[in-house]
Amino acid sequence: MCYIFSENSYIVIRKVICIVLFIPLACSTPPVSDEELIVPDAMKLTTVEITEEMKVASGMMFTVEDFDTWMNAYGDVAEGLIIAFRNVDAPNMTLVFEGSPSLAIAEKRIEMLSSEDFLSTSSAFGEPISSFYKIEYVKTVPNPPTHFFALSYPSGGDPAKDWLKFVIDNEEFFKELEIEPAGIGTDPDQSDRAYLLFRQFDFITLRKALNSPKKRNKFLDRLGLPDETMISYWIRISQSAE
Repeated sequence: MCYIFSENSYIVIRKVICIVLFIPLACSTPPVSDEELIVPDAMKLTTVEITEEMKVASGMMFTVEDFDTWMNAYGDVAEGLIIAFRNVDAPNMTLVFEGSPSLAIAEKRIEMLSSEDFLSTSSAFGEPISSFYKIEYVKTVPNPPTHFFALSYPSGGDPAKDWLKFVIDNEEFFKELEIEPAGIGTDPDQSDRAYLLFRQFDFITLRKALNSPKKRNKFLDRLGLPDETMISYWIRISQSAE
């Protein structure tokens, strides 16, 4: 396990939860194939190694007109990229996480990536969404899978929840589902709000296992998460530098 963030460190995802909540994932049967979203290695963004100097991780979600245009534009200005995603159900949504040595630097990155110049160049619509989240748990692996999924809820969680204990207590359950916790963050200003990111080793099986309200509710009950928790699916569009 890699715990690189201090008690006062935050992750920037600003309202990632809110935008994900409006993706109609829970209202329709999701597709079981996303072959059209697989990004060739030549197009993937390059990540950097996570270090102790990364006191703040900034995450930004973009809605774009043209994915390839956005990839090229962001690739030209990327700094401290930890990981990047494209949404499986809404392919015009991209999500990036960058590491910065301070909040001030992270805020400057947000300002630059929200600038009219970058948005125009990258074909992004409107201002990207971002916010700060305190890192409760992080585990990195050398060769992450292509697929990830996130559990997010805007309120109603346990502010005192021990997330390391949550990971340990549910380890066997996660193995059964062929998933693995990658990172968990909580809102420093609203501690009953959280964002959980998982590596997903069997895309089709898990999608089928959670493709009805009854199945999702049983899954959330097993994990002790709020009923309003939403599930979103992501495909990794970044890779480590060789």
